[in-house]
Amino acid sequence: MTETEQFLKTIDAETAQKITELFDSPAQFYAVVYLIAQNEHYYTLDKPDHWEQKLVTVQDIQEKVEKFLDRIGLSGAALMADIKSDYLNDFIAYRVRTFDLTDTRFLSILKTIQNLS
Repeated sequence: MTETEQFLKTIDAETAQKITELFDSPAQFYAVVYLIAQNEHYYTLDKPDHWEQKLVTVQDIQEKVEKFLDRIGLSGAALMADIKSDYLNDFIAYRVRTFDLTDTRFLSILKTIQNLS
């Protein structure tokens, strides 16, 4: 378990509830942001069809998550950077993480994030 995951276990109940309303749990929040970072990295490395458009979408989602975190009293930029760093550390170490998150639920959460202001 990373320091960021440990931090998420220690947040106050009110903040955890706000995260849970959008992401189902703080642990699932971590998984979603980790997978967003993974997708961003994939698009910049492999450059699949329409990668630039996909990258813009990912960055828009990241910005909305950061703003959401700021609104609930967390440092959005710092928390996002920590999770991205966790992903990159795993990538460099050839570690593959799996999460208890279906593709359908992941996409559903992303759509909800896209609708945030």
